Amino acid sequence: MRIVTSHDTPHASLVPVSSGEACIPTPGSHPQEVRSFHGLALEAAKKFRSFFKDASGREPRAELLLTADQERLVSEWLGGPEGRQRVQRVSDRVISFLCSSIGHGHPGHDKRHVLFKDPIAGLRLALEEELSPCQELFILPSLLHDVGRLYEPTLFLKPQSGALGIDHAALGFFVTRQLIGDEFDTDSGSVELRIALANLRNEILNAVLDHQTGDSQRSFIAQAVQRADREQLVGYEMLHRSLAFDTGFFGLQMRGALLPERCHTLPLPGYPDDTHLFHHIEFYIRNLYPSIGSRANEHSDRGKIESGRFLWLASSPVMRAQIFAPEIARDMGREPSSGHFKKPLELRIWNAIKDYASNEVLQELTVLRGGRSLRELALAFVHPSHATRSDASGYENWGRIVTALDALQPLEKRRMGDGLSYGLKLGAEVERADREIVASAIARFGGEPASVLGKVARLVRDLPA
Repeated sequence: MRIVTSHDTPHASLVPVSSGEACIPTPGSHPQEVRSFHGLALEAAKKFRSFFKDASGREPRAELLLTADQERLVSEWLGGPEGRQRVQRVSDRVISFLCSSIGHGHPGHDKRHVLFKDPIAGLRLALEEELSPCQELFILPSLLHDVGRLYEPTLFLKPQSGALGIDHAALGFFVTRQLIGDEFDTDSGSVELRIALANLRNEILNAVLDHQTGDSQRSFIAQAVQRADREQLVGYEMLHRSLAFDTGFFGLQMRGALLPERCHTLPLPGYPDDTHLFHHIEFYIRNLYPSIGSRANEHSDRGKIESGRFLWLASSPVMRAQIFAPEIARDMGREPSSGHFKKPLELRIWNAIKDYASNEVLQELTVLRGGRSLRELALAFVHPSHATRSDASGYENWGRIVTALDALQPLEKRRMGDGLSYGLKLGAEVERADREIVASAIARFGGEPASVLGKVARLVRDLPA
């Protein structure tokens, strides 16, 4: 594979670049090789940001973004033989790299996340919107945006959490750049097409590098990648990942902790004071950035309600009052106290959360539990399809989860049983909806020759258990 080794310059595809044979180390390569790759990635990411961003360091330079005319040129190129062949090669490399590397994923960023949930989130967006062939390429950085997470155990001996896990974006950027290589350089088209393809490459790389930031994005590709990422910060998937990853790896506690300040403020995920599972989940309900798409609000609202219902069911009365302090105060007609920084949930979302736990629902959850112990419920909850087993050899995840469960008081254990039973019920519903999305995507995009979206849908369909 020809690899572009020069740093990015304006319209890089229009200037000579040094090239040669190079390889991307897999996440399980020798630590020294991975550390060397990490250093190259950080330097390349720094140079790209300097090139791509304006003087503020936050906004992209307008001339490096695709215009409507450039997008049309790229779409026409993608419909021709050269464009189809080049994108075919890139997508084959991406899928091959992910399938060969995913065994090094840990709970939270494993095969389930990278090859199942990320693609499904992207396919959902593609099914809901009318996208041009150029826009459809967002699925590639959607697949790659978290690939840097696979290197974290080798680099740092353990994965990085929340806002502290920033190096993975640079690693993912560098992997993406290597996989693309020179496939978006062409000598057969006009200067305008070559500039458009260079900008397409810029947008794909920026989408991976900037996916975790709150910066406003003026690129559809970047916005689409952020949506695929953010959809999993609320709802069933967040509940599963928080228990398997944040409690399993980092020991977030579940036992009620009377912290008056948590009625008003929340810690940033991954920071030292981010110690409780419930407040970790709560943070994303209250601080989810908006996403692109005609149905984005519908999806994010549903996810917030699902996370909120779990917290309501799984928490003791004391913890419930602490978690939902702003909403309870609003219901009682009280003004928020001085220094109140929690963003209250919208009233319709709050009502959907608090009104859910009827006697009928609680009876249904009791039947669903079927006499299983709390440990049995938790084990089933953290092991949905394609998830890394958090009790697998080499991991101490399950021991930390058991420690957190065993620390609960009797009332807390009953409530957690309700929460996990709800989570299992919700998970079954989500799995059915996911299969429907994949089937619809194959029907729409999977003809011969299959588009990139069709290939991704088939990949998800054919994943071995």
